[in-house]
Amino acid sequence: MGSGVLTSAHLEFDGYLQYQIRLVANEAVSFDDISLNMPFKKTMARYMMGLGRKGGDCPDSFDWKWQVATKNQDGAWIGSVNAGLQYSLRDEKYSRPLNTNFYLQKPLLLPSSWGNEEKGGISMSTNENSFLVHNYSGSRAMKKGDTLYYNVTFLITPFHTINTDFQWATRFYHRYNKIDSIAATGATVVNIHHATPINPWINYPFIEWKAMKNYIDEAHAKGLKVKIYNTVRELSDRAWELFPDA
Repeated sequence: MGSGVLTSAHLEFDGYLQYQIRLVANEAVSFDDISLNMPFKKTMARYMMGLGRKGGDCPDSFDWKWQVATKNQDGAWIGSVNAGLQYSLRDEKYSRPLNTNFYLQKPLLLPSSWGNEEKGGISMSTNENSFLVHNYSGSRAMKKGDTLYYNVTFLITPFHTINTDFQWATRFYHRYNKIDSIAATGATVVNIHHATPINPWINYPFIEWKAMKNYIDEAHAKGLKVKIYNTVRELSDRAWELFPDA
């Protein structure tokens, strides 16, 4: 046997499904193509976004090639309100790229399996009953002992019962302002980003905590909730923990 396939997978609570597909060459072998076909019911494949396309109707046909030097693209979402699937093609060296405004500082890595020196790509087509997504990597040769990772992730949407009452009743206000002014707009949740009076330092909302508490207490008293921006990518140089006492 020229090669073997080892597969493992795990599913998380939010519908994120990750497959690790490891192709191992037991002897020297050549392939015309290594691909993943994903057929969708045509009635479900109503919308599509990703791979350089804005969200909209699924195309009758579509072709895309790996060009990671200029594209931060590795998959798409296809579906409708009640059934959708987002997927991403990766290998074992995948590292999440930075967000869009920092993308060029850390672009997406070309997956050596799927990209195959930019031979790989994705084609989509439709017929009377189906919408077919063909993820291909093109021809290649493998030496004995070579291993390739044809990993793929899926995000199933929706994965839980849709709570439309919560969705339509929740209204976000995305900047710092007086509580009375926010309440007058009909918003129900205030999103406090950094560089504001009560959250001045990025990813470190612990210095102006008294002012923050007073603001949140007032919001709660007037029926609003507050979200404080705090992520983990950067850390402010104002963080007390960075400078331990001598």
